[in-house]
Amino acid sequence: MRIIAERLKTQGIIPELLVSSPALRAIATANIFSQHFPIPKPLKNKAVYDASESTLLQIINEFPDNADFVGLVGHNPGLTQILYYLTGSLQDMDTSGVALLQFETDSWGEVSGDTGDLISYESPKTSA
Repeated sequence: MRIIAERLKTQGIIPELLVSSPALRAIATANIFSQHFPIPKPLKNKAVYDASESTLLQIINEFPDNADFVGLVGHNPGLTQILYYLTGSLQDMDTSGVALLQFETDSWGEVSGDTGDLISYESPKTSA
């Protein structure tokens, strides 16, 4: 995970905010990113744990509009489902996988099905 975080930092891909499940492994992953990037500690959101696609969409729709780049750290199957819903891309989210999505909207509240583009995907499996 540290390798992926360093690679993203080198490429200038730095989230402004991280929202994470409070589960130990998820928050540990989020903390790795917050240690490598000049960003605040991750915000813990209990709703991310074991969240469905619709719950994750609601969480995303409530991201603050003053943040253009937000990282979401959660769990499967919800992350794989929301990735497909938002982009139409059939990409299984591996443990510690990082999917970068881009949205052409002015507000997180406008994010919905097929509004995102999968810009890149990395995981420890693809980085090895």
